[in-house]
Amino acid sequence: MIAILSSLARELEGQKLSNRTKNQHYVPRLLLRHFATGVEEEVQVFDSTRTLSRSSIVRRVFSQNFFYDDDNSMEAFLAKEIESPANGPIKAIVADPAQLIVPGHPALLLFIAVQMTRTPGARHELMNFVDAFSGSLFEQLAELNDLSIEAVKNLRLRPKDPRAVGNELLLRSTLSCGLMEDLSWHVLTNSTDLPFVISERVYDLIRSDEKMRE
Repeated sequence: MIAILSSLARELEGQKLSNRTKNQHYVPRLLLRHFATGVEEEVQVFDSTRTLSRSSIVRRVFSQNFFYDDDNSMEAFLAKEIESPANGPIKAIVADPAQLIVPGHPALLLFIAVQMTRTPGARHELMNFVDAFSGSLFEQLAELNDLSIEAVKNLRLRPKDPRAVGNELLLRSTLSCGLMEDLSWHVLTNSTDLPFVISERVYDLIRSDEKMRE
């Protein structure tokens, strides 16, 4: 009986593992598909590390294995609370780019606010802030206790799982979307025969003309 229960438990655990999303996107596929061509959903991607453009397909770009977590809790939250509500408005804009977009659209504002914090670049900037803050903290503690600053200059606080820190920033970003309520919307369309080149920092296109030229 114990052997049967153990076998059943292993089988159920195996089913849970197989149902989890391993390849987790930090630029959602619902957005990437609008820049894709062909049945294979081919996209042109700008690789900022190598400073070159390359071709790929939607399911293989802007994603990492278990980028958010291992149990899919954040992946499920993003799909249900962030991406699904924004999917309809985004499709409507693509269908009619000339339409007037009412400022303060909650689903779009939430989508953009979260997108600004859910990428590897945003996580890297956050970890740099943690490094700088913790380094300054240790130096001040050393100074207050008449210790050598040189002895603590390499001390840093390191989160056990950086993903958890990144996820906390992501969740907090949902509270800041109201800061963008009064922004006007401008839709840029590609009227050339050339494919649109995308990158992980999609919000740069609306934040700065200089960034767009880059």
